[in-house]
Amino acid sequence: MNPTIGIIGGKGRMGKLFADFFRERGLTVLVSDLNTKLKNHELADRSDIVIISVPIPHSEKVIHDVLPHIKGAIMDFTSIKEPVIKAMLKGKCEVLGMHPMFGESNLIPGQTIILCPTPKSGPWSDWMEKFLLGHNVKIQRMSAKEHDRIMNIAQ
Repeated sequence: MNPTIGIIGGKGRMGKLFADFFRERGLTVLVSDLNTKLKNHELADRSDIVIISVPIPHSEKVIHDVLPHIKGAIMDFTSIKEPVIKAMLKGKCEVLGMHPMFGESNLIPGQTIILCPTPKSGPWSDWMEKFLLGHNVKIQRMSAKEHDRIMNIAQ
């Protein structure tokens, strides 16, 4: 069964890239952003997987605001994992950290995404990994702590 994917920040560069990627592969995608009729909590109510794709300084507040509305899974595209995952783990839903290792001008197939599984990763996280692998996305798995250590050195 394919999920409905909601992308908060789906009008931004990375959010739009992934919204188009998922839609082009037959998935239902909902988008909320600063100037959309659909509000973040409405998107969360109607989605199986909610992806946070907002600037890092706003991530934790957006997560806090939508967590009570998420029934399935919450994921993110931020380049800093530990504080964002910690915020997501406060909910009762499934949690998976994701970090696309490419810019919005790239095509997604052939690119690498780092996945940071959590104790609350489950069926939707497994679905996402299989979906990405099935569409020629390279996956690297690591803990949030290891991710942030490597990104601190790289950036």
